[in-house]
Amino acid sequence: MTIAEAIAQMEGYNKPGTLAQRNNNPGNLRFAGQAGAIGKDSRGFAIFSTPEEGWAALNNQISLDAGRGLTLTQFLNKYAPSSENDTSNYINFVSSQTGIGPNDLISNFHRG
Repeated sequence: MTIAEAIAQMEGYNKPGTLAQRNNNPGNLRFAGQAGAIGKDSRGFAIFSTPEEGWAALNNQISLDAGRGLTLTQFLNKYAPSSENDTSNYINFVSSQTGIGPNDLISNFHRG
């Protein structure tokens, strides 16, 4: 499983009716003017017109942070902060699903 696929699973993307599914936003990315985003919902999450655009935005975000030299833990502390998530659980889940160690650089595993 890729980092993006693990994030999407964690965000509930594959479950009908979830926020991620309704917004075509598998990573529940906050709106930041991403390519393909057509706006934001009332909570500030980006809305994409197609699932493909949402996947592209998620992979782009992972690529940006991979380029910054972040480890999986550093990336997920930024991506899924404890103010909104159980970040330790998030890190453990993504690590177990991808085989990437918490202290491994994501750039060694993500090929945007």
